[in-house]
Amino acid sequence: MKLYSDLATKAVLPFSDFLLGTTVSKKLRLLSKSQYWSTDEIKEYQFKKLVLLIDHAYNNVPYYNLIYNEKGIKPSDITSLEDLRHLPIITKKEIKSNFKYFISKKVLSHSPLVSRTGGTTGIPMRYLSTKDSTSMLWATTFRGWQWAGYEFGDKRSTLAGTSLIPNDKVTIKQILRTSFERHLPLPSVHINEQIFTEHSKKLIRFKPRFIRGFPSILYEFSKFVKKNAISGIKPLAIFSTAEKLYPFQRQSLENVFSCQVFDNYSNPESGGNAYECKHHNGFHLGEEWAITEILNNEENKVQKGEEGNLIFTNLHNLAMPIIRYQSDDLGTLSNDTCKCGRTLPLLSSLDGRVSDNLRFFNGNTINGPMAIHIFRLFHQILDYQIVQNYDDCLEINIVKGSDYRHSHEEKIRDILSHHCGNGVRININYMKNIKRSKGGKKRMIVVNN
Repeated sequence: MKLYSDLATKAVLPFSDFLLGTTVSKKLRLLSKSQYWSTDEIKEYQFKKLVLLIDHAYNNVPYYNLIYNEKGIKPSDITSLEDLRHLPIITKKEIKSNFKYFISKKVLSHSPLVSRTGGTTGIPMRYLSTKDSTSMLWATTFRGWQWAGYEFGDKRSTLAGTSLIPNDKVTIKQILRTSFERHLPLPSVHINEQIFTEHSKKLIRFKPRFIRGFPSILYEFSKFVKKNAISGIKPLAIFSTAEKLYPFQRQSLENVFSCQVFDNYSNPESGGNAYECKHHNGFHLGEEWAITEILNNEENKVQKGEEGNLIFTNLHNLAMPIIRYQSDDLGTLSNDTCKCGRTLPLLSSLDGRVSDNLRFFNGNTINGPMAIHIFRLFHQILDYQIVQNYDDCLEINIVKGSDYRHSHEEKIRDILSHHCGNGVRININYMKNIKRSKGGKKRMIVVNN
């Protein structure tokens, strides 16, 4: 196992970078050092990246050029990281409504990749990303996993699902990638004993050292394993992601599988990321990929120990710069330092990733985050919300974009009907906006039954 890990790290990963045009291995080496940098060193790194980013955005991105000129802001005005506060905050809705104006005039020189994000509590959005930013995504992910003992090439399995689209085919590229990474994906759109039985058999045969997934799915699976006295699933650690991990879920997972659970946060479009280390006293913010601000509703910086809105600036995406991006997530900066010795700031709490499972009278269940991911494919939707008041009906509230068509409604109905099962009504309502709470938060899934 150690031999394969060494080979994967020293040869296979660099070769993969060569084929794909990425720089994951190079950035991973940087991150292994920068996690111990002083505050001055990380600020110097961020400021150099920020100066280049703002200059590029002003001169090459129509939207930023327009709004910066309206406010009388020039790139030369940014003389420190603190000056970032003078720039306007942008939202997903702004990006969706002005998509082409956020794209750099030099986009082709950055070999852009088209990505989509929905987020457990976010509005669905497509965006362009550079290979530089994508490399940071994987490098920060691998670093976070390494804090739990992961070595590149270790066997891992994911309980989350790859697609909610019926009859969606897995590509040869995906098959080769999962084989190369020794990764076993276990689709978990529906949660029932038959599926968990099959998952258990595959996990026992595969023997993954690490298991990753949505905490709500992992929690239900842990209860199934305990109830049926299943043995042979012995991961070194479990990675929880995409939604809020509750203490009772962590306790169940650690008791059943006799290992630690490592939670993480990631906002790929903006570069926001944070991971737990083995001390579990907060989330280490990855400051090399993005600048993180924590602000109150008046857009002022909050004090340590106070909860605020997470605002991110991606330092590595010149194809479609994301500057001062409102993530719709909440976080609290900790007063503590970590015993692990890493100098990266700690978030003592994260919020905004809570969702509910959808359960129907016919016995079908759809995991909340998986239901939300349907809308990642529909960039024509500006906003949405799934409401369940009864176990035989779903209310889908949608804010349409200008390019939304009736065919999109039919596709949404087909997908939801396929997973909800017979007898469940799908009502689609069109609205001007989706109501938020007094605190400005919005639940993507509301279950009232």
